[in-house]
Amino acid sequence: MQAGYRGAVSILSCAVALALGCSADTGAPGDAPDSGQTADVRASVPDAAAKAGDVAPVVDAAPVEANDGPTGWASVAGDGLNGTTGGRGGATVTASTLSELQKHAASAGPLVIQVSGTPAEGDINVASDKTLVGLAGAVVRGSIKIKDAQNIIVANLAIVGRNCSDSPSDCGAGSDAVGVRRSHHLWFDHLDISDGSDGNLDLTKKTNYVTVSWCKFWYTNAKRDHRLSNLVGGSDSDDEDKGKLKVTFHHNWWGQHVTSRMPRARHGQMHVFNNLYTASGNSYCIVSAIGASLLVESNVFSGVKSPHRVQQGGKLRAVGNRYVNVSGDKQSTGSAFVPPYSYQLQPTADLAATIKASAGAR
Repeated sequence: MQAGYRGAVSILSCAVALALGCSADTGAPGDAPDSGQTADVRASVPDAAAKAGDVAPVVDAAPVEANDGPTGWASVAGDGLNGTTGGRGGATVTASTLSELQKHAASAGPLVIQVSGTPAEGDINVASDKTLVGLAGAVVRGSIKIKDAQNIIVANLAIVGRNCSDSPSDCGAGSDAVGVRRSHHLWFDHLDISDGSDGNLDLTKKTNYVTVSWCKFWYTNAKRDHRLSNLVGGSDSDDEDKGKLKVTFHHNWWGQHVTSRMPRARHGQMHVFNNLYTASGNSYCIVSAIGASLLVESNVFSGVKSPHRVQQGGKLRAVGNRYVNVSGDKQSTGSAFVPPYSYQLQPTADLAATIKASAGAR
């Protein structure tokens, strides 16, 4: 059984099962710590370690029980919400055309929207309390936009950006495949995201409490210059981002033709664990810049340049990562924030195979 899947409808991810009120297993398939158990890193750490910015994990003797919600910042209470549930409690509808998808996504109230087939290319503006879930083979082309919204789940979709067709002379002036502003409590799960004109999935303007899990980020060709995948914090001067931009990236895969921003972070507290980096020919993978605090742990960097950098006074603690045929920077300041949630750390020995088999739309 694949990670995050259980129940009568086998294609549903853990995010979708949550929205429909089903039980879901968020554990990853076929991977366990070297000891034969799963490491459960608890939110409670000794005061001394917390003050130093170091994580002091508590490893239980038994695997963690299945969790019906997201792991990471999307599960944390704040900004008036106690976690992320998407369209749970609302009706379930199916959208197979762009107009149907646009109408349902922008509607008021909780709703689970099943995306069928490949609707025409366009912009989809998503309102609060929604779950967008792809049925088998579903593809969204254009741009998913989340602005001034909360409590949204997007899962099990291939999302294909405009690949600079909306701004041929300056890709960065085009749209993101997924762009988020001033929104909170978001869960992006089991997505295949490619060819965003600007970014593949960018989180800016006070966005907060986000988990990005089991996603694949890539580009179809290396001829275009702007292949910058994930920006967290849009500008050094965005003071409104201070105290926001709390984001967890876990079990994601940055692959073909991504050059940088995996992610590039400003201001916020970002937890980057158990991810895979195989974007050969890149310039760098992760950057912690002005005001950011990153915990980068138990990732696999394979055949890439500069796995992690620190700039403009950012903080980054790198621990337990696996480096295979890498070059360039592996910078660390030795301290970072302490995650306030529990999470499972997988050993890196088999992590690449696990992520390649399970990341992306199912």
